[in-house]
Amino acid sequence: MDVRINSIVDGETIRIDWILSILVARRRVIMHKSKKIIYLFLALALIGLSIFLVVQQLDKTQVNDSGIIQYSKKDLRDSENVIRDKFFYENEHNLEKVRELYSSKYADSDFRLFNLASIKLLEIKLLEDERNYSYRAGFKDLERKNLIVYKVRYSVEFKDQTIEAIDSGEYDFAYYLIRENNGGNWKIDGTGMDYFE
Repeated sequence: MDVRINSIVDGETIRIDWILSILVARRRVIMHKSKKIIYLFLALALIGLSIFLVVQQLDKTQVNDSGIIQYSKKDLRDSENVIRDKFFYENEHNLEKVRELYSSKYADSDFRLFNLASIKLLEIKLLEDERNYSYRAGFKDLERKNLIVYKVRYSVEFKDQTIEAIDSGEYDFAYYLIRENNGGNWKIDGTGMDYFE
């Protein structure tokens, strides 16, 4: 069946089947574009989920084949920030903020801030030798993953040198950070001059 209509604009004859084929072709193009958008969205969602799962795995403390703890990036970042904040708040003579960064056994300490002229953090280095961990973890009844030890280099200047146990100058100390009761935030639980690199 060949149906023809006259165009009002220029009087030419147009076949209806030709118009219908154009409309069907447009619909196919639109459907094809919609499918592409849906497939693209699904692909991006899968990629995003994969990245999320990988990042979650990286943020977990792990034990390698040698039995050595490998801290997550988050644990390393958070524990290093505790040390940085400690030096910042000591320079500010902000006793309450300094106390918040230490374990509960330091709740009443004044940290001798009254005699501190200045203190400057120079370097933080993770100590990986297991000898730095074995005694302290057992003594504190901590899971090993809740103890982290850094070598911290800093310079300090005191107002009155005669009342301090150490001189003004540059020092390297081990900083022992723990998660009290095997959970929570990292806290400084002690320092010491003896450590293994």
